[in-house]
Amino acid sequence: MSRSNKPWLQILAEGTAIMLSILLAFGIEAWWAERGERMEEREVLHGLATEFSAYHERLIRDASRGGVAQRLLAEVLAAGPPEFSNALPVSAADSSFFYMVVVPTFDVDGGTLDALLTSGRLELIQDLDLRARLASWPGLIADIRDNELATREFVVQVAHPLFSEYGVPLGRASEAVHEGSWPTQGVPSADASSTYSQILRDPRFSYVVSQRYMMTANSVREYSSAAESAEGLLVLIRHALERSGGRN
Repeated sequence: MSRSNKPWLQILAEGTAIMLSILLAFGIEAWWAERGERMEEREVLHGLATEFSAYHERLIRDASRGGVAQRLLAEVLAAGPPEFSNALPVSAADSSFFYMVVVPTFDVDGGTLDALLTSGRLELIQDLDLRARLASWPGLIADIRDNELATREFVVQVAHPLFSEYGVPLGRASEAVHEGSWPTQGVPSADASSTYSQILRDPRFSYVVSQRYMMTANSVREYSSAAESAEGLLVLIRHALERSGGRN
C-alpha cells in the first residue's frame, strides 16, 4: 500500500512515535548532561570545602599572631615618651622589634575557586547565596594582601632605615620568637638594653610603633572578618554537599 493510501490514523501514529522518540532522545541527553553537571558540582564542592577549611585555619592563626603583636607593640608605646616611667624589659623589646619588621604574607591555595571563576563556571553552583559569597571572596583576600603590601612598604622605607641607624639587634628579636639560634653570636642583654633605651627616646620611633600598631590592628580586624566569612562559606558548602548527596 502506498503512503497516500495509508489510513490517516496510522500516519498520525507513526508521526507521533517519531516525535516521541526525538523528545525522548533529547530528554535523555538533557538528563545525562544535568547528571554530569551535578557530579561536577559535587566534585567542586568537595574541593571548595578543603580550600575554605585551609582558609579558615590560616586566618584564625594569623589573627591570633596579630593579636600577640598588637599587645607587644602596646607595651612599647606604654614605655615610650614623654615620661619613660615604665621600663621595657629586654625580652619584651626583642619580641616587639621582631613584630615591627616582619610582615606576614597571606598565601593559601585557592585553585578550585580560581578555576571556577576564571572559567566562568560559577553558575555550576546551584545555591545562589553560596554563589554570591564565592564571587565576593577574592575581594576580601585582595584587601588583606593590599594591607600587607602597604605594611611591608612602610617597614622597608621607614622602619628598617631607623633601626639600621641605631643598630637594633634583630638577631635577638628573631631568637625571641623562633626556635633556633641566630647564625652569629647574639648581642648581650646589656648592650641591647642600651640600644633600646636610645631608640625609645627618638620621636621617629614613636611614630613607627604607632603606625605599626594601627596597621597590625587593621590586619587583625581583616583576618578575623575574613575568618568569619570563611566559616560561613564552609557551612553553606557543607549544606550544598548534603543536598547533592555528597559527603565531606
